[in-house]
Amino acid sequence: MFPYGACQIAKTAQTRFDNFLAAIMIGFAVLAFSTEQGTIRVSDEGVFFRRWYGLRKCNTAWDEVRRAVSSKFLRTITVFSSHGRSIVHTPWHVAPSTFEALLLKRLRDNFIQR
Repeated sequence: MFPYGACQIAKTAQTRFDNFLAAIMIGFAVLAFSTEQGTIRVSDEGVFFRRWYGLRKCNTAWDEVRRAVSSKFLRTITVFSSHGRSIVHTPWHVAPSTFEALLLKRLRDNFIQR
């Protein structure tokens, strides 16, 4: 929406304010793209993470999960794989308690709570 609006404003720009408005809209588009938190899904196959509207994906099967760490102080839950990848559940994601319960059920001894 922001890139389209910026393009339309830039096509018909007649003043400096029009160009400034187009630049602000492009800035909002970059901000919205870079700060998108992503989607974390837990299934019978593993933990899946998708960010930046599908451009960055991380799939970790349950047999590849090495451990998970829950930090009450930082309010994050991090899942580490055996291949060095990690998935971080931040306070801005939905249902941290449900995510933590599912990991505790699956990982048991490899789930560390701090």
